[in-house]
Amino acid sequence: MRLLVGYARSTFWTIGILQILIGLYLAAVTALHPPAPPLAGFRITGGPLTVAFGVLSCLGAKALRHQKRFAKPLVAISSILSLPLFPFGTAAGAVGLYWCCSQGLRDAEPPVEHFAHQSKPGDGTHAWVQKVVPVVSIAIWLVSLSLASWWGKSHGLPKRGAIDGLLLILLCEGISVFCHELGHAIAGWAVDMKLAHFTVGPFVARKKAGKWKF
Repeated sequence: MRLLVGYARSTFWTIGILQILIGLYLAAVTALHPPAPPLAGFRITGGPLTVAFGVLSCLGAKALRHQKRFAKPLVAISSILSLPLFPFGTAAGAVGLYWCCSQGLRDAEPPVEHFAHQSKPGDGTHAWVQKVVPVVSIAIWLVSLSLASWWGKSHGLPKRGAIDGLLLILLCEGISVFCHELGHAIAGWAVDMKLAHFTVGPFVARKKAGKWKF
């Protein structure tokens, strides 16, 4: 249950940061190149509205750990906004809605993620670094996709070339990680070790009470 809440929390954070960055980009493009009717109203409100959705998603992620005032409404709104983002957003949205209805799930403390690191005196780390790193990483991904799309368009490649390439990279990475982790499992079996946990990205298989649960 802790892993479910942690997954929803990290997904809400990711979706929120993406929406804020995309909203700011849309707002900047609209300011530099004012649209003509009839799309003017949609383009002008699209950026701020996307930023607002992103802020709500981040607040929902924060509410999953710090259950203060308006926690349930924030999580419910974030969950509903995430449901259309199949498949990861849909799964996180379903967990968030279940969290709003289940006291047992609300009592489960989500694990501390890398972006939620708590600095300790003398360890040389700062909490703001863990918050900035994922934002910068996502910004670099967006800029890289934009540059790849622009380069492909100027060289006559398909419009979806950058997105298709990214999906292909993620697929190949998933296959390579699976083979890598399978190597660990086979090595363990070879020396009579028992496999109780197998993780590939967001997918987890855990053995409990003699049964595998995905």
